[in-house]
Amino acid sequence: MTGLTAGTEYTFTVRASNSGGTSPESAPSNAITPTAAAPPDAPTDVVAKADTKSANVSWSAPASDGGSEITGYTVTPYVGSIAQAATTVAGSATSAHVTGLTNGTSYSFRVRATNAAGDGPDSAASNAVTPKHSIFDFGTPATVDSGDNGGVNLGVKFTSDVAGTVAGVRFYKSALNTGTHVGSLWTENGTLLAQATFSGETPSGWQTVAFSTPVAITAGTTYVASYHAPNGRYSVTSAQFGTSGVDNPPLHAPSNALTPNGLYSYGSSTAFPQSSFNGSNYWVDVLFDATAP
Repeated sequence: MTGLTAGTEYTFTVRASNSGGTSPESAPSNAITPTAAAPPDAPTDVVAKADTKSANVSWSAPASDGGSEITGYTVTPYVGSIAQAATTVAGSATSAHVTGLTNGTSYSFRVRATNAAGDGPDSAASNAVTPKHSIFDFGTPATVDSGDNGGVNLGVKFTSDVAGTVAGVRFYKSALNTGTHVGSLWTENGTLLAQATFSGETPSGWQTVAFSTPVAITAGTTYVASYHAPNGRYSVTSAQFGTSGVDNPPLHAPSNALTPNGLYSYGSSTAFPQSSFNGSNYWVDVLFDATAP
């Protein structure tokens, strides 16, 4: 029963109806007095995962919505105890992509829920995460969906100006790039250094997976990051590596003038990508921590 007035006492009667008519009313129920809605409880289980200049934050809805539907959530990053610019999302959400963060800075996150009665309390702080460097940041491909539906491994050669660790792999996803995606890190000659399976993907856009253990890399050495797209439909920018590479210090994706880049290898399972065509960029990336292990 909705539409009742807070602070007013009500009782209820019930009648049944069938093809023969309507019954007498029942005896009145016990009396109740609805109370006004209260702000919701705090969200729980707040977890953060680092991305480049950003973080993905997830949470569980409050145990109580305060008697009123939750209309939104506010996600606030903290550097130490100092709050940063907040991100708001709809009340149906249980995750948010928080942008505008600084690579190399440690952040934790608190989430609060809002309903018609106002803001609830902040959640407990999430785990601390540090956004990391990438080659492409939030760039987008010229062709989001290649239309090629063959299983294929797609990769990029890259170097770093400084030693550090590769924490994981990223790739840009079209809505039809479906199936289980596996990210890998290789030496330039095809020795596998780390591998991980993507999970919790969004329908499209940048996807990220972290390795169980970050991999140390050497300054000035060429490595290959790749992912397996079992059903194809990968993203591509043709000839992007043709005459010039992509430079986003400390990371660099070299041009075809220096070494074949924009790598691929067709197949139904994960493999080292070795072929290159027209210097195409298949939008594979890494998360790199410039702090040496």
